[in-house]
Amino acid sequence: MVSSAAATIVPARSSERAGQTPFLAGFGNIFRKEVLEWFRTRRFAISAGLTSLLLGAVPVGVFVHENGLRDGRSALSAHTYQSLMDGWMSLSVTLGTYLMIALTMGILVREEEMGTAQWLFTKPVSRLGYALAKYGANVLVAVIAAVIVPGVIFLGLTQALFSNGVQHWGGAGIALGLASFHAATVIAIILALSTVFSSQAPVAGIVFGLGFLPFPASLALPLSVTALAPVFIGQPALLAAAGQQMRPWEPVVSAAVLLPLCLTIACIRLTRKQLQ
Repeated sequence: MVSSAAATIVPARSSERAGQTPFLAGFGNIFRKEVLEWFRTRRFAISAGLTSLLLGAVPVGVFVHENGLRDGRSALSAHTYQSLMDGWMSLSVTLGTYLMIALTMGILVREEEMGTAQWLFTKPVSRLGYALAKYGANVLVAVIAAVIVPGVIFLGLTQALFSNGVQHWGGAGIALGLASFHAATVIAIILALSTVFSSQAPVAGIVFGLGFLPFPASLALPLSVTALAPVFIGQPALLAAAGQQMRPWEPVVSAAVLLPLCLTIACIRLTRKQLQ
């Protein structure tokens, strides 16, 4: 009697679960599709090529300015080395922000406009898996293309063109990590805003404002307020690359709070959102 009752209960429970979408259903397929899209549309090649040319021009320009074409490899002074690192981090964070906006502002909105998202959700795909796969794939490829590849080229040229080369490899690695972390935070903000607005223009405008407005605002507001802007993560990154004590920590902490917060907001809103 007990075994026959159990036999009737178990199929009932399994049939109830059969109608439920697994927690991260479709994550792998969507992640793979997003990564391949970067290479299929040449976004990776174009973004990596452009940023590498811009960052590679920095050590080459310093080499030419220091009469390297005539005298060959020479040692960088402490001041010139810090200026070189400043140029690297300034371009990586500011240019990186604008590039992240251009490359990922349609991360969700474009597929909703085309009806692709609505079609996907008729399949066994969870919205949570969809959001996290889109975020993870775009962060992975965008950071490699716009931060890691040009950063490695910049450091390689610095090492090759100057006799004392990269003076603080550990600090340079930390700076590269902080720039990558900033890019990941920018994409998380874009993802969250994409669940609020139905077009790309307001998403791009708000993220662009968050990356630009802190600079003029710093002229009027106290440092304790403006230092919270994640875009100022370039300052501790610069000091790390120059082998100095990292400060301030506020932009790093605010980015560490914003990234998971934006991902949480995006996942909650996308789960509840009614797609047209």
